[in-house]
Amino acid sequence: MINPFRNLKLKAKLIIGFAVLVFTFLASSALVYNAVNNSQNIISNLYAGKGEDVVKLEQLSELINRSKEYTFNWVYV
Repeated sequence: MINPFRNLKLKAKLIIGFAVLVFTFLASSALVYNAVNNSQNIISNLYAGKGEDVVKLEQLSELINRSKEYTFNWVYV
């Protein structure tokens, strides 16, 4: 098997190697950017309608804390 890079000079080999590294970096960056974008869209769609539920849960927690305070105050009155 004949090596196609055998006749190239060192400068050409370095340029080709560097070009391969840059291409690999750009391709992986594009894939990571796409994956992060998709994840961000999925998460925003997942929590889109949950705001109302969170507010209601906070109100419930506040109501429970108030009832505990009222109970504590009635015991020691």
